[in-house]
Amino acid sequence: METTRPRRSIKGQLIVAASSTVLVGTMALLGAAPAKATDFRCTQSQLQINCGVIYNTSGASIRIATNFSPTYGSDVGTVSGFTATLGGTQNSNSFKDGSGRFYDWDAVYVPPRHCLTMNVGPGLASTVQYRNTRTTGVWYKVNNVGANVRGLRSC
Repeated sequence: METTRPRRSIKGQLIVAASSTVLVGTMALLGAAPAKATDFRCTQSQLQINCGVIYNTSGASIRIATNFSPTYGSDVGTVSGFTATLGGTQNSNSFKDGSGRFYDWDAVYVPPRHCLTMNVGPGLASTVQYRNTRTTGVWYKVNNVGANVRGLRSC
């Protein structure tokens, strides 16, 4: 008696492949793309490629930084390099180094017991909310595409 194994159809393989692609794409949109941990500077032509530009339409000033390093593989970590305060209607392109190059922004600071809402990913099409319930402030990473900070409030 010969046994036969059911064959997976091409349609089934395509659905599995498409589902994997959507999952990876969704992770990238939600900020899963790693922030550069180097002191990268950007030229005007690089701004739309992988240079983290941060827009702040929240109305509140926020702190931003370069050189994010994750703590234990999470979105929370430490920063080194350049930090700045971004006003409520500013974008990070207002900060340049002595050679006129833009900074590649990698992190935003969320004060103690505050929530920060951002749009991230390609076209800034996905919404992410960082909720800091700690008694100390926390740096959260921003993916290499950048972000639009929409809100900062007590939570």
